[in-house]
Amino acid sequence: MQAPDDSPITPTLAICGWTGRTPSLLQAIEARGMVPVAVADRSVAALVAAAATFRGRTEAPARYQHPREMLRRTGGTTVLLDMPGAAAEAAEASRGGASVLVVGDAIEPEALDALARMRAAASIVRPLWWSTPVAAFIEAARSAGPFSSLTLAAGEDRPAQAIAEDLVSLAARLGHGAVSSMTSNAYAPP
Repeated sequence: MQAPDDSPITPTLAICGWTGRTPSLLQAIEARGMVPVAVADRSVAALVAAAATFRGRTEAPARYQHPREMLRRTGGTTVLLDMPGAAAEAAEASRGGASVLVVGDAIEPEALDALARMRAAASIVRPLWWSTPVAAFIEAARSAGPFSSLTLAAGEDRPAQAIAEDLVSLAARLGHGAVSSMTSNAYAPP
């Protein structure tokens, strides 16, 4: 009889959409211990760029031209969504129980709405506070019902005071009525 394996489960990442910024996002995610297992993009050129990024690694992630097929076959404990028209992919990822990292300026209102309807565990990465996708996120969050708690964290290359002001503004826009208390963390260079 074998003893149960007590080794920790390695968090895995499935990537939906490959853009010029994906390698830097991937580097930050991998630094936190996540292992990419699959990449999907509807564009062959994007898949070629992804393959070039992983060249030389002992284990390169599988590549798919159909993101939904990738999610059904490989899953991943976390999915990075960085592609337009990703509502179906967002729903598929959340149905599978994966946490979803959404690149704020690449996602459309329909995908955010799908995540809100599924009550998925989702985080917005690199949102542009003033952009249309963030406005759509706010609308989707409001339609999901009132929050019992809301945690906002931001890390940017701007003064902490400016980041904190944006977080307060976003919290007020998300709140249904007055915000009774708020805790925010802003990380920025000194």
